[in-house]
Amino acid sequence: MPPRLFKKLEFVAIVMVATIGAAVYYALTVLWPTILGTLYTTDSKKIGWASSVVGGGILLGQIFGGFALSYLPKVKWQLVILSTLGTAFLAGEAGLQIDAYATFITLGVLATFGTFSPPSYFASVFLTNAQSSAGSTTSPSPA
Repeated sequence: MPPRLFKKLEFVAIVMVATIGAAVYYALTVLWPTILGTLYTTDSKKIGWASSVVGGGILLGQIFGGFALSYLPKVKWQLVILSTLGTAFLAGEAGLQIDAYATFITLGVLATFGTFSPPSYFASVFLTNAQSSAGSTTSPSPA
């Protein structure tokens, strides 16, 4: 990649958000079935269906995020709230007991929903545009 791209704050912000999202996604894709197989069941069909939580939560977050960006104001607050909720739900998974299978699945859906909804990706563009134009007297160009 050309070094000149890393001088643009908007580009760096998108790359960082996408990197964090990808790291969480791949970690869940690998760890989720392993956790299910180790703690809850050895039946491969049940593990397969329960592993769809990762993809389902992401899809749910993308659908909600599309509507949220279209109809809800305050994209910055959408980012803050969903990031906080996603982190809280994912952290809640750490304290679960072995007999809390339904809670494990529910928190998994909510964590992937909050982590991967598009406001977290698009808000980085809006926030960096706002920061880069904060001191200027001219209006920022549309992204």
